[in-house]
Order: sequence, then structure tokens, then C-alpha cells
Amino acid sequence: MCNAPLYEALKSLAKRQPIRFSMPGHGGQSPLDTPVLFAASLDFTELQETGNLYAEDTIIAAAEALWAQKMGAENALFLTGGSSQGVRSALLLLNLAGKKVLFGRDTHQSVDTALALLDITPLYLQKVTAETVQATLTNHQDIAALFVTSPSYYGVDLDIKALASLCKKEGIPLIVDEAHGAHYAFLTAKPQAVASGATVAVTSLHKTLPAMGQSALMTLSAGLPPAAARRANMAFGTSSPSYIMLAQADLLRAALERDGCPNLDAVHALRQALIPLGLADNDDPYRLHIMTAPFGYSGYEARGFLHKNGILIELADKNSIVCILSFYHTASDFETFLKALKSLYGNNRPPLRVQETELPTLPARILSPRSAFLAKKEQRPLKSCTGCIAGQSLALFPPGTALVAPGELLTKESIDALLTFFPPDEPLLVCVK
Repeated sequence: MCNAPLYEALKSLAKRQPIRFSMPGHGGQSPLDTPVLFAASLDFTELQETGNLYAEDTIIAAAEALWAQKMGAENALFLTGGSSQGVRSALLLLNLAGKKVLFGRDTHQSVDTALALLDITPLYLQKVTAETVQATLTNHQDIAALFVTSPSYYGVDLDIKALASLCKKEGIPLIVDEAHGAHYAFLTAKPQAVASGATVAVTSLHKTLPAMGQSALMTLSAGLPPAAARRANMAFGTSSPSYIMLAQADLLRAALERDGCPNLDAVHALRQALIPLGLADNDDPYRLHIMTAPFGYSGYEARGFLHKNGILIELADKNSIVCILSFYHTASDFETFLKALKSLYGNNRPPLRVQETELPTLPARILSPRSAFLAKKEQRPLKSCTGCIAGQSLALFPPGTALVAPGELLTKESIDALLTFFPPDEPLLVCVK
């Protein structure tokens, strides 16, 4: 054994051959013919033959154009810093520095740094619908853009067409973080966000497709110059992108266009079998949100049991578990999962109370994200933070959506609610004078 602890840990885990219902989206299987994870022979840099990620009219742009066609977009750009890079770049691309932007509260915490760096003032909606957006835009005439997340981490879609129509009427751009919806491009009933009218969207290829971690895509509507988008992406991305990652993104599109999603019927059959076992209703067939509390188990307990039975899942919380299915899971994988879940529930425990997973009210903003980012801070235990101003996001990860964001006031009500998610001594950075 060599002295490479991370490599050895990954090799040991892979040797156990667990059934993986978690990211990355390949689930441990891949249709790609070329072994690109550590293919030194393919690992080039910017050359005349390989092109430049941030330049036009290169072989990379040709591969991106094929993705744009698949996504129903005018243009598509590869990202090697995940959707986190893309959501920041989108805010820069649309010239939103110093302006007010309306966000769904389930926005990923990666936005926080963009708000600080670009001095954007956020206004949050706890629930995003065309009606709540219209009411907010009516009351706040200075909102410069709408930023939403769809599908959500739990596989729920927003009505992007309705939101896009509303934004067009109001003359503001619509940005969609569709990090968890890359596979929609290969499901005929699921149009991508830009194809539904969004101005710009960001998609994580690695979350639901057989791509390497950090692989992502930005899609643009007509009228957005790709050269400007490349400059924005370069501002938040590396100047030495992985050509292995880019090549895999190119190859997986071709493979999926060839193969499609061959297990869709088996996925629908699994979902039907899971309805009596707590499957929550959602829009994404490949995302399972299973409520365990009604069967007497926290999600953490269910995760532990499944792990012992060779099944890895994406998320557990106090009420439920989340599993991500890939196009390459087999009927046998699903049968093993069902058998384990039925075995767990066979103990006939009394149901647990389902606990809220968000704060009852949005915290008041005292400082701008930029001021909170630059402020002097000290670390305190969560139980002692009543009356303080948050100096960082406090988020359950995954999914990484903020319960409290930088610059917001921590009241006794919010602390009491947060203590249902985090231990009393959870460290938190707060702003000090």
C-alpha cells in the first residue's frame, strides 16, 4: 500500500461496490468508452489543436455548440468550477453589480460571495410563484433581475415559462440555477430553463449525469454575447481548466444522445412501489424524496441502516432521505433498495413528528452582504448569538441553502429554530464593531 490516504480510501470504498444513489450522477457506472478519469495521454493544455476555453472559434466552442443545441439554447459554455462558478458569473454577466436582485430563498450559498464582491442587495422570497414575484416587483420598482432555483434539491420544478413571461413583461432578466436538472435535456418532457424562456441558466453536469465533479454548463438565450459570458466565467474560474473534464463533458453528451435513458420504465416502476413507503410527490422522476418520519425513523437512522446494507444515499435529515438515480442503475439495484427499505420499516415503529425544515420567517437584514463580508468577525456558539448579525451563511449541507445569510439579524426566534437543526455549540461567525 502506498502512502496516499485519500486514494486508498476511495479505492477501498469502490472495492465494496456499494449501490450509489448520490452524486456524481453516474452512480458508479458510466457508458463512456474512453477512461478519462486519469488519462494522462489526453491531459493537454491550451494548444493550437486543443483551443482555449475562454476564446471563440475553437474546437471547444464546437463542442459547446452541440450542447447548446441539446439544451435548446442559443449558446452554451463549459464551466470547470461547477455551478458555483456559473451562478456568480451570471450575476456579473448581466451587469447586476450594485443593484437589487430578487432571489428565491432556496438559493445555493455559493451566491453569497457574488453578492459581496458585486455589492448586490438581495431581496428574498420564501415561496417563488408568478404571483409572489409579481407582488414583489410591484412593491419594489428597483429590482433589476430575478434569480430562482429549479429544479429544487428535492426535485420540484418552478413554472419557468410563467416566470420568464413575467420577467419579459417587467423588462428584467431571469437567471435560473438548474444545477440539479442536467438530465432533463435527455427526458423529452422536460425542457431546460433557457428553452423555457430564461435569460441565462447554469447546470451542473456532474450532479445527475456521468460527468466528473465540477463539470458544469452555462446556457444563454439569444442576445447575450458569448464573448461577454466567457469573460465573466474567466473572472470566477481557473485559467488552467482541465481538458479531461471538458472532453468528458463532450463525450457524455454524445453517449447519451446515442443511448438515451434506458431505465426510465424501471424508474417509474420503482416510484410506484415507493409511494406506500413515503415517496414525496415531486417533478423529477430520477430524484427520490422519501419521508421516513411517518414510519418511525429519522432520515439519519434510515441512512445508517441503508449504508450498512451497501446502499449510499445523497442526503438525510430529521424527516427524510434523498436519493439520486442515474440512467445506469439496474432493476436489481432498485430491488435491493426496496427490500432494504421494507426491512427497515418492518419494525412497525410509531410515527415521528415531522419537523419544519426552514425558519418560520425570513430574518431581517441589518448589513449588506458586502458589509458583512468585510466586517470584523468573531466566532461564537450558536446558542449565544441572539441579537448578533450573522457574518456567514448557516446552511444545511447538502443542499447548501442558507437558513441565515450574512448580514441578517439573529433573533431569539431564529436561534430557537436553528437549534432544531444544529447543536447549541455550533460555531458561527458574527459581525462585531
